[in-house]
Amino acid sequence: MRKPSLFPPVEAVIFDCDGVLVDSTAANIATYQNLCRKAGYTVPSIEAVQACLHLDFRGIIEQLLGKDACPEQLGALRHILSNEDVRATHLLRFPPGLFDVLSGLGHTYKLGIATSRSRLGIRDVFNAAVGLEDHFDSVVTTEDYARPKPAPEPLQAAAQRLGTDTQSAIYVGDNPTDMEAAYGAGMRAVCLSAGQLALSSAWIRSFEELPAAINGLAR
Repeated sequence: MRKPSLFPPVEAVIFDCDGVLVDSTAANIATYQNLCRKAGYTVPSIEAVQACLHLDFRGIIEQLLGKDACPEQLGALRHILSNEDVRATHLLRFPPGLFDVLSGLGHTYKLGIATSRSRLGIRDVFNAAVGLEDHFDSVVTTEDYARPKPAPEPLQAAAQRLGTDTQSAIYVGDNPTDMEAAYGAGMRAVCLSAGQLALSSAWIRSFEELPAAINGLAR
């Protein structure tokens, strides 16, 4: 665990989406299996998809296909993905206490999202949980940066949009890529996971534990 030291007061909390705000594993596995089937590729196994869900769209496609993807190929796949029947949004699940926790944090901190999802993907999440979007002052998606996590650029962009610096923000993520991005940005990080992750400043097992972790770091 990374020990916080001499940080300025916390002004903002920035969230990863998948694995934090929404349990999207089943939905994402089904979506990428549907996508490969529609595009005429071999349908990947559950394990193969699950192993690359921490990546952005390009990274997932390249890992599943086992080769570099050209812009034309990615464009064609994105077009297929725009069909609602390909995206298994009915499988999205949200953690207990989600709205209560966000409402409470929103009274004290600016709230933002920095995600590897596209604008279409985050729209699916907001549509599946009506009112969720209202809790956030800014949303940074894959269209808003050049270098995805573990590069710090998505988190830096999110902090900038919230009008704060990275040292005054806390990132909430669920995998090593998130922790590495936060570390690179000079940002404290809370990991929401079954096991403690390196480079994290705090560790929680459930979303409802988040306020105590944030307030502990803020002190």
